[in-house]
Amino acid sequence: MRAPTPPLTVTDPQRDVLETLSRSQTAAHRDVQRARALLMASDGFATTRIAAEIGVSPATVARWRERFEQEGLKASVRVRPGRGRKPSISQEKVQAIVNEINGLTHDGKPAPGAPVIFGMNFQAVSVGQKLAKDNKDGSCVDDTDPSINGQPGGYTDGSGTPSAVLAYGLLQTDNALASMIAALKAQGLYNSTLFVVSAKHGQSPINPAKVNKPGHFADLVAGLPDGNSNPAALAIGNAANCATGACGFVQDDDIALIWLQGQNISGQQVTDYLNTNAVPLFAEEVMGGAELTLKFNDPASDSRTPDIIVEPQYGTTYTHSTAKNQEHGGFSYGDTNVGLIVSNPAFKSTVLKTPVSTSQVAPSILHALGVSPSALKSVQAEKTEVLPALP
Repeated sequence: MRAPTPPLTVTDPQRDVLETLSRSQTAAHRDVQRARALLMASDGFATTRIAAEIGVSPATVARWRERFEQEGLKASVRVRPGRGRKPSISQEKVQAIVNEINGLTHDGKPAPGAPVIFGMNFQAVSVGQKLAKDNKDGSCVDDTDPSINGQPGGYTDGSGTPSAVLAYGLLQTDNALASMIAALKAQGLYNSTLFVVSAKHGQSPINPAKVNKPGHFADLVAGLPDGNSNPAALAIGNAANCATGACGFVQDDDIALIWLQGQNISGQQVTDYLNTNAVPLFAEEVMGGAELTLKFNDPASDSRTPDIIVEPQYGTTYTHSTAKNQEHGGFSYGDTNVGLIVSNPAFKSTVLKTPVSTSQVAPSILHALGVSPSALKSVQAEKTEVLPALP
């Protein structure tokens, strides 16, 4: 009998890149398939099993594995322009905004004038929050600042005191915004410009003492006393084990989203099983059935909705990765509460404690431009209000 293929050796930084790519909604389908296959190989799955699940031939899986072993991520995962992990601060993007403020195109060519709306995103704060150690593998040769190089990111305590790495990201972001403000003033546009600074998500846990990384959710389920025999546990373990047709999936980070394959077991049975084992699974809440459909579309008619959602205890991320200590995507306070600054020279400085949502930003921008917010379909459907206290 042929000996089983040993697990593929994948370092923590490599795993971090592969996990990000495997969940990507914008990367090429083949790249996502390759990333999923390599992750499964690192978890010890047989080549034939991987091929059946991913939907490729065993020879393709073997070729992907061989190239990864020989050349690492460089040959095995193609990073296209605009894809993959973004740099912490992109001066090119900042300069593009400054160019547009100056009446040019983003790349500095002549243009009719400054646009009405500018926008960009910064990754510095997000990366600074998540990093377990800055420049962990030494691959960034430009990172030579001893105050941050090799130092931990995130926060130093439960009060949210930023580490030196995170403070650096905040400073660089602040400097970038300052350069945009200077350009607006130079062009006489500052007084008529509304600045909105926020984030699409936070990270958790803020308190480093709360960090808990017990491993992937499906592995925790399989490790339960009846994890290899209970029908509900098997439904989770086999969710993605399908050669053809519709398939399930378990996606996890600081939340676990479970799509069942359609086994002869109800979502409620699986929900009840997970609730019974909430303690060893570090589960704070398990949503399924009627409770889930109170907040989301019915998974029976909308395949985008998982059958079951597991919110872990605060601080828990379902991973073994040592590359990051914070993550997002869940419903915790740290994930869903972010800063929101709306600024214009005509505004009186004040702090509003009225609960608001980032979904109110878009209609507020239209309002500032003199366009009816009801022009947005989302406003029509959800009755979203403009941010309070805006003129």
